[in-house]
Amino acid sequence: MTGADVSWRRLLAEALGPEFLRTHIQDLVPSHMRCAYSGPLTTEQAHEVMQVHLTCTADTCRIKHTAVATLAEAKHLVPDSGRQHH
Repeated sequence: MTGADVSWRRLLAEALGPEFLRTHIQDLVPSHMRCAYSGPLTTEQAHEVMQVHLTCTADTCRIKHTAVATLAEAKHLVPDSGRQHH
């Protein structure tokens, strides 16, 4: 997926709204970018996942969880120090 594809998807997400995306996200992304995907990700792929899975949480979306871990390990993601972690 190119940067232009990701930008287009982000605009679509903003135009359609989060409720539509929660119900139709799987139709908008290729199979290797779906919530249930559990394979390894490169740093570039992890960035793409974070942009595509805007409405997902890392707690409920397996690929976003993997993307967060990949980016944290690569020091591309800095946890929000203002959040309380349980």
